[in-house]
Amino acid sequence: MSTPPHSRTRRRVSAQDWLEAGLEALAAEGPESLRIDRLAKKLGVARSGYYWHFASREPFVDALLEYWSHEFTEVIVGNHELLALAPRERLARTAEIVDRYDLGRYDLPLRTWALGEPRAARVVKRVTRRRLDHFRRALGELGFEGDDLEMRAHLFMGYLTWERSTFRGLSATRRAQLRPLRLDLLLTPSRKPRR
Repeated sequence: MSTPPHSRTRRRVSAQDWLEAGLEALAAEGPESLRIDRLAKKLGVARSGYYWHFASREPFVDALLEYWSHEFTEVIVGNHELLALAPRERLARTAEIVDRYDLGRYDLPLRTWALGEPRAARVVKRVTRRRLDHFRRALGELGFEGDDLEMRAHLFMGYLTWERSTFRGLSATRRAQLRPLRLDLLLTPSRKPRR
């Protein structure tokens, strides 16, 4: 015997639930998966719930990009407690947080999407700049400058972004062991080449 319609529990789905489902769908199937019917099916709810939060696909896409920017970048670069740390500790803590919460996990699908979607391209560019500025600030406080600073900022960001997706066989324990060694390497001043 089925449950009468009036006694069924309605599942409430927040805007954040829709956005997280969107990021997961984007990562698994690409931008064509960002359709209301697909996301509703994934969440196990009616399409009408979507319209409670988003008037159409356009505001959803904008919200999705801003959500990614905030949850995977701004939570670090705008964190006042983190920014108050000494530069070396700030870099170490940033690396630990990025790894612990896998904050680079949506970078590849977002950057791929940005190749053909101007709105995504603008947000990816802004996120990249914000991340690099975070590393530049700490490295500058440690006395690095010019090309030396830029090289280190790029290496630091690149490794943090791609470590988990590139080196899938590394355990959390091994990644934690390698973090201070990598930091030591990136913070050791370069020796001038002999002529």
